[in-house]
Amino acid sequence: MIPSNVKEAIFGSIPDQPGTINVCIEYADRCDVAVELETYPVVVTVRYSGDKTDKIRTPVNHILDVQKENGEITYTMGEFRQATLSLAVYAVDSGEIPAGDLLDDYMQLLQTWALKDLPGIVEIAEINEISDISNSGNALTRNFDVVIRTALTYEKADPAAASIETDFSL
Repeated sequence: MIPSNVKEAIFGSIPDQPGTINVCIEYADRCDVAVELETYPVVVTVRYSGDKTDKIRTPVNHILDVQKENGEITYTMGEFRQATLSLAVYAVDSGEIPAGDLLDDYMQLLQTWALKDLPGIVEIAEINEISDISNSGNALTRNFDVVIRTALTYEKADPAAASIETDFSL
């Protein structure tokens, strides 16, 4: 699972005011898109899916790091996890700007955000292609998926290492 502090940081970093257009950003399970589109010309829904072990990055022995301090060895144990961050963007005509233009401009902003800001919060495993424009009721929509990687870890100390004598004299 993605740690809640990482989710909060991602959510808080999603651009919400590109230019002069206000954007509604909400988790997909908490948002009634049709209602929000009455107030906002652009609505973004966020969801996470597909949490799984990253078998390529996770060592077989699950030892991610080893530190030695004052004769004690501390192992950082765990695994790397991958999940998909899915952003669905909906747009309606704002009166002066057509929905298609709003959608394209915001998707370009999201691509820049994924390249520039998101890596400062979480490791990016893959940025998937943006979907084609489709109709959703009276709105146009596109989807943007980013595969993110987090570490699930715990520490394990080995105090027995401090008691190992190393006398190499013969």
